[in-house]
Amino acid sequence: MPHSHTSPSDCSCLQAIYARELSHRAANAMQQAIAAVSVSRRGDRSVLDLALRRLTGAADLQEMLAGIQPPLSDLGELLTDTCNAALRAAGATSAIQLHINAPSLLTNSRAARPILMIAAELVTNSVRHAFPDKRGNIVVVMADDGHEARLTVEDNGTCLGWRREGGQGANIVDDLARAMGGGVRRIVNKSGSSRVVVSLPTVAAAAIEPAGAA
Repeated sequence: MPHSHTSPSDCSCLQAIYARELSHRAANAMQQAIAAVSVSRRGDRSVLDLALRRLTGAADLQEMLAGIQPPLSDLGELLTDTCNAALRAAGATSAIQLHINAPSLLTNSRAARPILMIAAELVTNSVRHAFPDKRGNIVVVMADDGHEARLTVEDNGTCLGWRREGGQGANIVDDLARAMGGGVRRIVNKSGSSRVVVSLPTVAAAAIEPAGAA
């Protein structure tokens, strides 16, 4: 599908969507903390270790998505750190393995942020919904040929849809991709597992930075 870079109005829309989801994620993390403290006060302290892991992951994820990054960063490194934080924040055990194929790519950090949030949302959804037995594999692949960027997130679990009750679900992925001038394709594999492919305009710094820009 053809892509075009975002206009100023598209950028405003993108920032609004991004800010909304950041706020939503922070609220979720606070609710987890409150729930863990409430349970432990009733005498069940077994939840504290899991809650601490999830909250640490949520804090790391929030830092990746909201923190100040250098103007130019390695997208592969950012994506790896973000997806691992999302895995922990979602409460994944060691039985759920994350595999990331994201070659080094110099990118404008601001342009990369929506991709990081999309990846975090898709990894989170796989952890929460794809694995009834709490075990499986999630594969994240990022590619950018200088014209088109493509993010693929696939798991070997059971696909029950992409919308989570009480949250943004698939909407946040679709909204961010659309605001960036791209689109989303969802596939149910023959095994019943899911694959989500997000196609976007390139985020390679060499392609989107004006000549001579710092």
